[in-house]
Order: sequence, then C-alpha cells, then structure tokens
Amino acid sequence: MGTQFTSNLMKEVGRLLSIAQLTTTPYHPACNGLVEKFNGTLKQMLRRRMAAERPKDWDRYIAPLLFAYREVPQESMGFSPFELLYGRSVRGPMTVLREMWTKELRDPEVKSTYQHVIDLKERLEETCGLAKQSLQKSSQHYKKYYDRKTKSRSFEAQDKVLILLPSDNNKLLMQWKGPFTIIAKSGIADYKVDVHGKIKTFHANLLKRYVERKSETPEVLSTCAVIEEEPFENADGESDFPLEIPPSEASETHKDVNIDKGLTEQQQEDVGKILTESKDVLSDLPNLTHLAQHEIHLTTSDPIRNKPYQIPFALRESVRDEIKKMIEMEIIEQSESPYASSIVVAKKADGSKRICIDFRKLNKVTVFDAEPMPDPEEIFAKIGQSKYFTKVDLCKGYWQIP
Repeated sequence: MGTQFTSNLMKEVGRLLSIAQLTTTPYHPACNGLVEKFNGTLKQMLRRRMAAERPKDWDRYIAPLLFAYREVPQESMGFSPFELLYGRSVRGPMTVLREMWTKELRDPEVKSTYQHVIDLKERLEETCGLAKQSLQKSSQHYKKYYDRKTKSRSFEAQDKVLILLPSDNNKLLMQWKGPFTIIAKSGIADYKVDVHGKIKTFHANLLKRYVERKSETPEVLSTCAVIEEEPFENADGESDFPLEIPPSEASETHKDVNIDKGLTEQQQEDVGKILTESKDVLSDLPNLTHLAQHEIHLTTSDPIRNKPYQIPFALRESVRDEIKKMIEMEIIEQSESPYASSIVVAKKADGSKRICIDFRKLNKVTVFDAEPMPDPEEIFAKIGQSKYFTKVDLCKGYWQIP
C-alpha cells in the first residue's frame, strides 16, 4: 500500500507488462506469506551454507543460491520454479553431483523444432495442473494448523477499536493506539478505519475492540495483575502455571470413602473404624509434616524481591480474604524478610479466580536438588510377586513440607 506501488506510474507499467497488482494491508506480513518465507529461507542459506567462512562477501553468493533455490522442487507444488517456467528440469549443480555419484549417462533426444514445441506445451499444461492440485492440498494442510488457536474477530461500522501500530520512538516496536472508528468492512478480514481524518485499511489481526468506560465507574487508573488462564499442559502433563492456593474448606472427608459392599458386616465395621482413626489424613486439605524440612539454597546472598503488582480494586477484598484464610490454615505467616515475591490473580477457564505466586525470579538463583529418578525396571522386579498395590495421593504436597 506504499505510494511507490500505488502511483499512476506503477499502474501504467503494470498495464504495459500485463501485471496485475495485488495490494496488502500494512504492517501485516502474513499477507505476503510466500515472500516472507522465501526471504527467511534465503537468509538461512546465506547464514548456514555460504557466508560462514567469508561473511562480508555474502552478496557474491546470492546469484548461485537463487539458482539452487529455483532448481529444488517446491514442497507445496511438487515442482521446481524453473520447471514450471520453462517446462523442463535444469541440469544444475545438484543434478550434476547426483550423476557423478550414480554414474548415469543420458543421451540427448533428437527432435524436430515443431515436435519440441508441442511436447513443451503439453508438459507445461500437465505440470501446472499437478502443481495446482498439490498447492491446494498443501494449503488446506497449512490452514488446518494455522487456524488451530484462531478466534473469530469481527467488527461493525462505528465500532471503536485500537490499532497495533509502530511506536513514535521506535519504528521496530509496536503498540496499541487509539481509539479509532470503524468506517466499513472492505474484505473478508479487512476494515476501513478513520485514523485522524484519513481512511486507511487494516487487517483484523491488527485491531482490538475498545470498550469505553461507563460513567458510573470511578476514574481510577491501576495496573491490573490479572491474567487469563488457558487450558494448557506442558510435556510432563503438568499445568504450566504458578503455584495454586488450596481451598480453605474440605470438600472430601473420611465419610466419602467407598467401602466395598462385598465385605461382611464385621469387615465393613472394621474398615470404618480404621477410616475414623485416620480421618485427619483423609481430606483434601493440606496438612503439615514434621518428618522433614525443605531448605532453599541460593547462589547469591543478595535478597530477591519483586515489585508488588497492583491489584484491581474489584479484587482486593477477595485477595485479603484468601490471605487471611491461608494464615488461619498456617500455610503462610507474617514476615519482615527482605525477600518478597509478587502475587497474581488468575482467572480460571470456568470463570473462578485463584491467587498464585510469581517465584520465577527466585527460581533463577535457586540451587536445585539433583535427585535421580528411580529405575522403573528395578521397581517392577521388586514388586513382581506382589499381590496388592496401594496408591497414596498427597493433597498439595508442596504445602505440607515446612
């Protein structure tokens, strides 16, 4: 959309050369996916293959690299760019090298000029048809993975939006600016926006809905330490999220244990007595053990502290209540230590909220225990003759060790 491409001169040049110009929205390189992919591939070839020994002479390798790039079949279409343009395969360095290794000898085909033109036309038509089919198949494959986490985003005329534009101080940094007004929808995902009196077109990915503050809302500006939690698990199957504060009231007790009805009445009564005697551990509330104590060793003696995140006023009362409950449960205690880690209010997927602790800065200077994992084969060999197995699940085990 630059003036150097939309000028009348470029339009006249395109008309004379029979070139159809396709413009894209600014600051949205995804519209030029093929161009951006090619640029990245060319830079990767220069960096890894050619310019490692003489990095200052990288420009001398552009021509042979372009020749090699056009010789290789394109993944989506299945044909090389040279073959699609000229209807034949080029005998480039890779082909010559393969012939030297396999000792292949090809006799030149003798054809008349007329027969050569006919064969060339048929080969071009067949090649372009196969390339189109391969391109459609690969585009569907790419679209499936590209749209995995996409969300529908649409706007109406007169809606207020924010636009992701380069910052005023650094053109390489982007920031949200606005609000601006939507004028009309100009395509599937493009919108015309009134930007300081000028009508400009932007892709939906660069737009974000602007919600105006209601009149009854107090005019208070605060940095919200609230994050949206997405259902995501890491490679170990654990939630990639800070530590969660446990519930303050037990939702399960010894009364919720299911006793097999196949036992006799005396056996059921004996099991009930055992459950009653162990009711303090049959709960989903974390307890406290005195058998071990965890010590945190750091690589530095400088206190680690984070600047506290500001909590929105609407959540401050609930945060105070949760901290009060944790003090009553003796999970935490009041301290005047120079160490401090910030708390974060997380919105769960079901709409509820939980308080987490940001220990990332402390973890960077923590000396972790090198505890080797037990060998599964050795464990299976020991329990191979066993008949009964018991699995014990410790509720919030990281809270139970002082």
